[in-house]
Amino acid sequence: MDIFDLLHRRDIVLSAPARAKRSLLRLLAHTLSARCGVPADSILAALLYREKLGSTGIGHGIAVPHALMKSLSEPAAALAVLDPPVQHWASDEQPVDVVLAAIWPGEHVGWFTPALARSCRRLACTGALKSIRNAATADEVLECLRRLNEARWSPPTSSLPGSSQPVGATYWERRRWRQPSKRASRPAGETEQCPTRTSRMRWNAT
Repeated sequence: MDIFDLLHRRDIVLSAPARAKRSLLRLLAHTLSARCGVPADSILAALLYREKLGSTGIGHGIAVPHALMKSLSEPAAALAVLDPPVQHWASDEQPVDVVLAAIWPGEHVGWFTPALARSCRRLACTGALKSIRNAATADEVLECLRRLNEARWSPPTSSLPGSSQPVGATYWERRRWRQPSKRASRPAGETEQCPTRTSRMRWNAT
């Protein structure tokens, strides 16, 4: 399932009047509540809890506030375009003006993580961002997202200047890129051996 497929006309808010991060999350919570029936206060509390773990701003003026909720039976999403942008403490310190919010059933986290990463990468495409920011109606935003789903797109090379990690990369992808391989080269034909307990103890002692 793709998060963009969850969006309908009523889930998109253009020229959102939020003035700060908390008021933005409250606006999104009410929009999501209207879709899924979960109380807005419960959604807001879940989004705020997630933000305490780290900002969901991913750079380029984009934020993806999200939460897993055990009380939720089906996923829901909302998209807001802000005017003016608000500070979201993103990694590149840019204020955000394109915000995709999503809530997901807690037992389906295995589906949610790749779906969220995929949506982040698509949103960060320069052409998509420009089209979304210039959209005058919710239908124009939906058309832009539909083209993103259908087109062969390539993600930007990095989320921050000097970084080689694509926007929206998952935790394990970031870890793999950040840590160089520690596997030493071996002579041709030699197989890699699993270290025994004794050898591990000897390595730890050195």
